[in-house]
Parts: sequence; C-alpha cells; structure tokens
Amino acid sequence: MYVTIIEKDNTECPNIGTIHSLSGNEDELTCKLIDALISHFDVEVGVESINIQDGLDISDVRNSVPLDAVVTIDGVDYNIELQQTFFY
Repeated sequence: MYVTIIEKDNTECPNIGTIHSLSGNEDELTCKLIDALISHFDVEVGVESINIQDGLDISDVRNSVPLDAVVTIDGVDYNIELQQTFFY
C-alpha cells in the first residue's frame, strides 16, 4: 500500500511525500507519516499532533478514498490530504 501526502494549502511545494507499507498496518503507516511530516516541516511532530477526519485512521485510506487531516505544529494547523497511490 502506498499513500501520498499532500499539504492542501501549499501552492509552492504541496507534495510531502509518498509512504509505503507492505502490510497496510496502521502503526507502520503512522510512523512513516510522522517521518514524512518531520522531513517536510523540519520540526518534531508527534502522533498527538495529527487529527484525521471523523476519527478514522490512516489505514482507512484504502479503496482510493482520500482522507483529510490536520497537523498542528507550534499552534498552527496545516491541512493535509492522504491519498492511496497505485504504481503500475
């Protein structure tokens, strides 16, 4: 399973990255999401800073349904979107 992470309100460099998990396991995907966010924002981000819509978790991105999420960093909210990605 591949998940692409986009910063929705960023017009200059919106692509945060694409993460991969063989199992699609929520814990593994969350750890990789945090690593991507740390790299993109160049600041420490914890799981408590991530709020995915309607109490869903990152593994719910299956079936090509994008998930909206908010990442709070230093009191500022950043809107991101998680999208399942397919490679052929």
